[in-house]
Order: sequence, then structure tokens, then C-alpha cells
Amino acid sequence: MLRKYLVIFSCVLCSFSLISNSFAQQLDQKVPLLSINVKNISLIELLALIKKQTGLNTVYNNDLLNKQEKVSLNVSKLPVNEVMKRVLMSRPLSFSIEKNTLFIIPGKNNITTNPVDIHQKQTVNGVLYDADGSSLPFARITALETGQAIYTQNNGSFSISLDKVQRSALTLQFSYIGKQSKNLMIHPDSVYKNLKISLSDNSLYLSEVQVNANRAMSGNSNSSIFFNREAIELTQALSLSDVLNMLPGKSVNAPNITNPNILTLRSVAGDSWNNDVFSRNNAFGVTYIMDGVQMSNDANMQSTNPGVNGFLSPYIKGEYGLGLNNRNTTTGDNAYSGIDMRQISVDNIESIEVISGVASAKYGDYTDGAVIINRQAGKSPLSARVSLRNGTTQYSLSKGIALKKNGSGLNFDLNYLRVNNDPRDNLKAYSRISGRVMHTSNFGKANQFRNNLSIGGSANLDGTKLDVDDKAERKARFEYTNLNLTNRLSYTFPESSFFSKADWSLGLTTGRQYSSMQYKVAGESFPYVDSANEGVNVGDYANGYYLGQTIVEGKPLTANTNFSLSADYHTGKIAHRMNLGANLYYSDNFGRGQIIDPAQPLFSSNNERSYDYKQLKGLLNYGAFLENSFAIPIFNRDLNIRTGIRLDQQSGAVNLSPRINTNYRLNDKITFGASYGIATKSPSLAHLYPGPIYFNTPLIRANNEDPDKRLYLVYTHIIRPDNADLKPSKSNTFELSFNYNGNGTNFSASYYRKNTSDGFSTKRLVKEMIVPNYTYFIDENGKAAYKATGGISKKPISYSQMINSQNTSNNGIEFMVSTPKISAIATSFNISAGYTNSYFYDTAPSMNIVNLDNVDFTQEAVFAVFPPENRRNIQWRTSLSSSTHIPSLGLMINLIGDLPVKTKSIYYQRSSTPIGYYDLAFNYHPIDNFDPNSPVYGHLANLPQSSYRDTERHPIFYGNVHLRLSKDVAKKLRFSFNAYNMLNWRPSYTVASSGNKVVLNEPPSFGAEISLKL
Repeated sequence: MLRKYLVIFSCVLCSFSLISNSFAQQLDQKVPLLSINVKNISLIELLALIKKQTGLNTVYNNDLLNKQEKVSLNVSKLPVNEVMKRVLMSRPLSFSIEKNTLFIIPGKNNITTNPVDIHQKQTVNGVLYDADGSSLPFARITALETGQAIYTQNNGSFSISLDKVQRSALTLQFSYIGKQSKNLMIHPDSVYKNLKISLSDNSLYLSEVQVNANRAMSGNSNSSIFFNREAIELTQALSLSDVLNMLPGKSVNAPNITNPNILTLRSVAGDSWNNDVFSRNNAFGVTYIMDGVQMSNDANMQSTNPGVNGFLSPYIKGEYGLGLNNRNTTTGDNAYSGIDMRQISVDNIESIEVISGVASAKYGDYTDGAVIINRQAGKSPLSARVSLRNGTTQYSLSKGIALKKNGSGLNFDLNYLRVNNDPRDNLKAYSRISGRVMHTSNFGKANQFRNNLSIGGSANLDGTKLDVDDKAERKARFEYTNLNLTNRLSYTFPESSFFSKADWSLGLTTGRQYSSMQYKVAGESFPYVDSANEGVNVGDYANGYYLGQTIVEGKPLTANTNFSLSADYHTGKIAHRMNLGANLYYSDNFGRGQIIDPAQPLFSSNNERSYDYKQLKGLLNYGAFLENSFAIPIFNRDLNIRTGIRLDQQSGAVNLSPRINTNYRLNDKITFGASYGIATKSPSLAHLYPGPIYFNTPLIRANNEDPDKRLYLVYTHIIRPDNADLKPSKSNTFELSFNYNGNGTNFSASYYRKNTSDGFSTKRLVKEMIVPNYTYFIDENGKAAYKATGGISKKPISYSQMINSQNTSNNGIEFMVSTPKISAIATSFNISAGYTNSYFYDTAPSMNIVNLDNVDFTQEAVFAVFPPENRRNIQWRTSLSSSTHIPSLGLMINLIGDLPVKTKSIYYQRSSTPIGYYDLAFNYHPIDNFDPNSPVYGHLANLPQSSYRDTERHPIFYGNVHLRLSKDVAKKLRFSFNAYNMLNWRPSYTVASSGNKVVLNEPPSFGAEISLKL
């Protein structure tokens, strides 16, 4: 192990040595060098030579350049920016170089010297082409600072009207399916007419390729992190989860598709969301918006009754593994939590924006972040991809077609994935199939309408099999199917209108979820009651040998619609872009629900019955928002402000959520930002309707070989939890941001403080049950009979109630650094790190009840109440990666080092004395200062005093190294290879208290991928 550590440490030192030796040279060489000796050629011919020597893309107006005089030039090894200064010195032109693109634009000498009318519109128009000269319809053009967006027409033409505001510049981004995006800086005193912009195909033969995510303050939030199509493809992902593992502070691991993949943001609670309530609440607070339509998990009710089984682990779980003594448990359910990212294939995703901080006011029903996904629309080649990895195979196919008859476009994609992480064990397998058809069209007299209709579906086909050696016939199955429809319609108003654009979207998702677990039981005959009625019930006797089953079938339905209007107006010299709109969300479930046969129970508990979800009331939430974006010039630089407010009705509660994102460009390279916002998340159907709890108290149990004289009489009491008062959870976030972008280096850092309150959990309650007394006798017919004695007895019962009690305080720092490519080694470097300090506390006190039968009900103080045990988790995780890109070979080599620098937990000392008690009537009485000699409550038992514990999760330093390699062949074929834990670094240590050996890191995992574009 020490040798491997020294090898990795040496590699890191060598890498930074290469950086330090080459970085100064790289800073001087900001742009490529040119050697040109020409006479009397046109500017267009000169730009073609520059493109050939440097690989820079060029954007210019043909008509403007054709009017210029011929060029004669003789330079040797001169930076391209110096060459352009010489060429354009005496011409009414200027230039800029932005992300591998050389823009030629009219200079100030070509503009009138009269003051600019700030209320005048600035029109930017032109045509968008691909590298072969074909027009690109349905391409997206976005003004990054304001969010204003348009799409190209059927012939690739575009025209966007911008306010000539008092700001230094706006950035227009041109993006299209399968193409490398371009940015163009728009200055208010320049003219941009008849632009001809060419977008190149994504390819490793391009001089610049974006491998890593990048942070930008020009999106929907100061905390926005973007993944473009090329970055998504180079992760060689099997699902969305593999891409988002590249976020700061996340662990880079081999894909695991057999368990739900759930995203948490800016919080570090426990090892897994499915057994840590705080992690589950964080994941539940992350929303997903796909193609402008919000996805939801609010109708997911795949769970057993948390009132009976508790909230810590309410899911059906199955077992798999080699041998009966080497079993693992897993679940396929994720109610009370976030979207399962396994369901989202990345083959059709064009871009991903992750907002960990304060999102735009147009996004509601979230507390902990938003993932915004844009899928591909437009003409694209037929693409096929095959991926292979340890027992995993994935096939995908996609194509975009331009329908020339009506000027519309049609996109389709199909994906099939089959997973078995351990090919030696065929008991647990997972299959996913998904597909989509999308139709896009522009219509109307001036093509002022744009409509995007998408129909898709997916299914998880659980391939779980029985183990022939397992006589208990244990098996669990988790399956789902869903069908979704989304439609987005937009209308562009005439320029003379106050409003500029109207958008309406509709999303509808329906499906079937099926979870089951079975276990063969061999025992004695036992009595049971299958009545769901309150009161006295006569039971029966069941055979003790049976196949026990628990089944949960859900048929969730979610629907949402959104409408928004945008308008441009002025207050004095400041131009505003206003957005206002409304959202409506509906969730329901029409499944058979929890299916339990009391005569064949899977567990010994008799507190559950079948629970029909169709009887439940649907959940309707709605909200409205108003948002304003504007820029205030300060010292000739823009202070960009996006401020908004939401008003939401969620589960009967009304909430107001103000939000603001501001950033100031100190200069062309440095930007500072600050954000603050409040967000709320409604409880789901599973939170609101956990199901009734049955308490069966035997009144008579007369066992007899003669069935006529056998009697099992039970009093059934039913608790129907009323969670109508359950409030939405709430978060408030403050964030400071910094970004440096210059000379090919990008550095971003964020400090955040996020407090969440009213998270969902359960509290144990005790209630007194009054039970009538009955006596047993044989009637005149010789059969068992019973009658009431008139007496009663009292019995305490305990159950769990859903409440708002979980609170967290999260503080942290995230930073991302990317260097320019160092020419000598054709390599760039990236560092991504996250430090998170999370304090978790529960506002609900807890009762220490070991056995209700041992409680002394003769005392006034019956149950002692103690404060909860609070804890703090601290994590610092860093990822260091190198990207070696050789465009001439179409080759990319990506090395990723994953280092968990610190991961520890602090458990705070809890008082051993009660802070309150419940009396015989189950009323709560607080105790301000506990007196052990009190005649009222002094008899209450104390808890063992908990001690302050500060423990490292793993007492040794360790890390992991991964490899990704991609090679393009003739721009049509790509071969990829990846290796997780390529060094087979698996350090271990022994836990002193138990003697157990802990082995870190998973075994090496290898995968390959072939993709073809025709």
C-alpha cells in the first residue's frame, strides 16, 4: 500500500512541477502564433489562413468584410491578437477572441458619435450553419446575463432584439444538438447584422474540448454549474448519476445501477439516503426540471407503513449474494426521497445545469437545489452507442430528422441497459429500457409560435431470480413503468408590444410501481384477524406453513402546468427584463397500495392490513412568481441583479419566498457575487397518508382440537394518523461567490450557509386504549361462544406519527480550478473540492420506552422525555484530474484522483436527566430543572449519559485513481475505455473495539464504449 501511495504522490508532484515550469510560458502564449506572408488578399482569405494555422473558428459579416481593402502582411511567430491589431488598425473594425472563436465586428469608428438612445432596441441577426454549410434550424440562442432566449427558424436564420442598456456587454450563446457552442460578446455601440456563424461538430479533433463542468454566474443562479454535451459524453455515463458525481465534494465511483441513485446537495449526513433521515430529506428537496417541466416524486408511495415500521428504513428490502451466509440487502424504492437518477439516461441530454444555491424565483417546490436538464432537439446524425462494464451492457440509438414539408423536426432515441454487478450471482439483475419521440415546429405568419411535443416512457424490469439452494425461497422484486408527455408552447410578441414572450408548458406522467418481498415460513398454526373494522372481531387459525408476501403496488400520476410572461421596460436609464408566471402541481396514486394477507404475514407484526391508495385524496399545490433582472452600471462595470419572489400554497400552507442573485464584474476577468433566498418543499402523498395502524388485543384465546370449540376473540383499535397539519419543509440560503476567468484559467469559489427546518421525520407517541372484557363459554349447541362482562381494562399502545422536526445547518466552501492546456504536454488540469460542515438536530424530544408492559401506570409521571442526541458531520473531499488532449490524433486521456481528505462525525453530549414527562392522560409536562427527589417525577429512570465523541470515519489516509480514455476515428467513430480504481488501491484497517477489518475502495472495474455517428 505504501508503494502505491508513493507512486501516486510522485505523480502528483511531477504534474505540479510540469505546471509550474510551463505555466508562465503558457500565460505569455495566450493565443496561437502565426507566420503569414501574403500580398493583396481579401480579409476573408486572411481569416481562412488564420483558421488553418490556429484552428480558431471565425465569425464575421460577409458583406462588411467584402467592402474592405485588400491585405498585405508579413509576420513570423506573432500572436494572433497582435496580427489582428495590425490588420485592423486603419479599418472601422474590431475583434475579440472568445473560447476558440475569433469574432470580427464593427469598431467604434463605424458608429455614430451621437449619444445612444437607451430605449432603442439593438437587433442582432444572421444565419447559423454547420461546418458543411447546411443551415441549423431550432438552434438555441441565449443572452446569458438576462436569460432571454430565441430559436433559429426553419432556414437557420435568427433575429434577436436586445435593449441598448447601460451595460458593458451582453453574451449571446449559440448552441445546437451535437455541436460545440459559441459565445459572442454584444456591445451596445456596435452593429451586428447578417452574421454568418458556423458551429462545428463535437469532436476530439477540435482544438478545444470541454471535459469538466464549469461554474458561471450568468445562468439561473450564482451557483450554477454546467455540463455541456461533450463533457457528458466523456464521462461514459450509464445514467445521470455518473455525470453528477463530478460535482465538487462528490465521490467518483464506478456506476452502480442495482440500487437507487439519489442526489444530495451541500449536506453530508450519512452513508446512504435510505437509512439516514437527514440525507433523505435533503434528497427530497432537490428538484429536477426536464425540458422546462418539473419532475416530481410526490406521488411515489412505495413504502411499508412508517407508523408501524418506523421512518428510519421503511422500504421493502431484498437479499442477494453468493451463498446463504454472504447476503447483501438492497431496495429499489425511494419514497420520501428524491428522483432515482437510474431512470434518466444521458444519451439524449444536451446540457445540464445544477443549482446548489439560490435558484430563480420561477422554480418552486424545492429546498436543497435544482437540476435543469435540456434534451436534444433538431437535426442530428444517426448515433449508436454500445457500453460494456462488469456485467453491464447498454445499447442506445438516436436520430434527429428535419421534416422539409412543414419545416418541423423530429427526434427519437432508444436506450436499453442490462445490469448484473456480479456475473457469478444471477439472483439480482436490473434492466432499464427507455425511449422518446420529440416533435419541434415553428409556425405562424412570422413563425412567432414554437411548439415542442415530447412523448416518452421507461421501464425497469427487475430480473431477480430464486436461489435454488435457498429453502426459504427469499426473493424481492422492484419494477416500474412510466409514460410521460410534455408540451411546451411559446409565442413571441411583436416588437411594439409591452410583453416580449409568453411560455406555457404541460407535463403529465403516469405509471405503475411494483415492490414485493417473499419468504417461506415453517411454523405452528397461529390465530389471526383479517377484519379492518374497529371493535370486537372473531379471528381464525392459519396454517403455519406458507409463503409469506408483502406487496406494494402504486400507480402514481403527476401533472403540472406552468405559464409565464416576459417583458422589457425601462426605469430611467436602467433596462429591466421582467418575468411573471404561475405553476400548478397535482399528484395522485391509483394503485392497489399495500397488499398484506394476515393469514400469510411476512413478519410477526399484526399491525398492518391492506391499504388501498385509490381511496386517497390527491395533492394539489400551486404558486405564482414575479422576477426582475437588470444591470446597474457602477464605475463602467455592470452590477447584475436578479431578484424575485414566490407565493406558494403547499399542502394547505401559504409561503412567501424572496430570492436575489447579484454579481459585479470588477473587470473582464473577475466577478464577485452574493445570493440569498428562501425555498419550501411540500410533503408528498407518502408523508401525508402513511396508512392506518391496527392494534389487536386478544380478549379470548381458546385453543381446542375441536374447531367448534376453538375461539380467538380480538379487540381491534385503529389509529388513523391525521397529517393534515404537516407543514412544508423550508430552507434559507446565503452564498458568496467569486470567479476568475482569464488567460485560459478559470477559478471559482463559493461560501454558503444553508439552514433547513421542518424536515420530515416520525415521533413515537403513546396512547391509552380501553378494552372491554369478555368471557368464554360453550353454548347449548356445543359451540364456542362469548359475552361481555361489563368490565374494561386499559392498555397503552405505541405508534409513530409523521412530524416536522428535522433541522440542519450546513456551512461549506466549494471551489473549482481549471488551467489552460500546457502545449508542451498537451495537458490541462482541474481541481474540484468541497468542504461541508453539517450540524443536525431534532426539535422533537424522545421517550425512552423499552417495554410498555413494564411501565408503572400508578404514578402521575408515566413516561420520561429526553432531549435528542445531536451530531455534526464534516467532510472535505478533493478531486484532481488531468486531461491530455491531442487534437491531431482525436485523443483524450483523463486521469482522476479522488481524495477524501477528512470525513468525521461529532456526537454531542446529551443530558441523562428528563426534560419532561407524560402523565396518565398522556399530557406533556416540561421539567425546567430536574429534581431527583421530586415526588412527582423523581422515580423516572435516567438514560445513560452520552459522551462527547469526535471520530474520524476512517482513521487512515486513502484515495482512488480512475482512468478515462476516448479516441475519435474520422469524426464518426469513437472508442472509449474506463478503469475505476485502476491501481487496485484497497487499503484496510482493523476496528479496535470489534476486531472487524474494514477494506476501503471497491475492486477495480473496467468498461468500454463504442459510439458511431452516421
